[in-house]
Amino acid sequence: MKLIKFFLSACFLILLHGCGVVDQYGGRILDGNLNAQEALNQETLLNIVRASQFQSANFMAVAKVTGGQTQSLATGLPTISIGPQQTAADGVYKITNSVTSGVSAGYESNPLLSTTFQNAMLSPVSVRTVAQLVAVKPREAVLLILLDGFTVTLPNGRRVLLKNDPSMDGIDCAAKIARDDLSRLYLPNADCSYSRFAKLLQDLVGNGLSAELVAAPGDKVVAGGAPGRFCYEPSVAGENFQMQATREFKNICGSNAPTTQKNTLEYGSVGLIKVDFIMRSPIGVVSYLGQYLRDPNTPFKGYWSQPAKNLLGKDHRYLNVVSDRTTGCYTSLTYLGRFYCVPASSTHTAMLMDIVQVLRNLSIEPTDLNTSFTLRVAN
Repeated sequence: MKLIKFFLSACFLILLHGCGVVDQYGGRILDGNLNAQEALNQETLLNIVRASQFQSANFMAVAKVTGGQTQSLATGLPTISIGPQQTAADGVYKITNSVTSGVSAGYESNPLLSTTFQNAMLSPVSVRTVAQLVAVKPREAVLLILLDGFTVTLPNGRRVLLKNDPSMDGIDCAAKIARDDLSRLYLPNADCSYSRFAKLLQDLVGNGLSAELVAAPGDKVVAGGAPGRFCYEPSVAGENFQMQATREFKNICGSNAPTTQKNTLEYGSVGLIKVDFIMRSPIGVVSYLGQYLRDPNTPFKGYWSQPAKNLLGKDHRYLNVVSDRTTGCYTSLTYLGRFYCVPASSTHTAMLMDIVQVLRNLSIEPTDLNTSFTLRVAN
């Protein structure tokens, strides 16, 4: 009987130990976070690569990620023979144990193909989104990637389109842009359009161009959130522009000026001009980045403000994607036999990719995450 009690006590302790194991899930949550972000980074880089080759983009939504770990311990009690005429084998008591452990993971994903998502990706970015991004990232970097161009109305009523398209520049644009404001703005529309756009953007940023969210009167709740507007912030204007920004611009950030305004300014020898902002769509942003990847010689005028300059570091390329496998990568992939890597040190390119991801996420509706597909099997 003592022997039986001993075996029962041992089995009870083993079972208690098995039940007392607490699942340590923190590491798996971290892994899930890192994997989800890496999937998004690779999707962004892949679509930039596709855009560089004039291929269509594709976006996948991960609606759900699941994971679990199971552990079980099965302990068998020995067979005890009682009575006369026992053999030597009957006196050997065996306890059979089995320990099993398993880790499972799963995810649900579907292509973002809905009409709502496609419309959002093809629609110009709102000023509200510009204001939200400017609040957390260098304003010049945000404006350069989101602005598709300016429409400038000159004092004589003529309209000039200045496109944020580096391919529209020629080899003699540096000399033409060095002219005074009057000669520069009165050039033909397609002549050095990008250089003139970059110069005007530099002047506007130097004057403190920014964007902000406008609170509704009386703190009323506005459907879709507070609207945004372009404004000028004298405190971040360049030293040579500080007084000009305060004196000539009426829509100062934080003022009670209306949301819809005429962005007019005295532009050197030209006189009073009106500037209208043309915004890109999220797909337009991807195509813009693809242009820099497609042609390594794509001109980049550089940033004017110091916070944006600091992002570039020692590498002054606008989009830094290399094919060197020995470089530590922020993200990387192989597509059509070619290796693409965003160096881990390229904080500027990582920021550009983050802006693309924000625009993508803002375009997704809840119904886009629950798209179901019917599979029909034919004999």
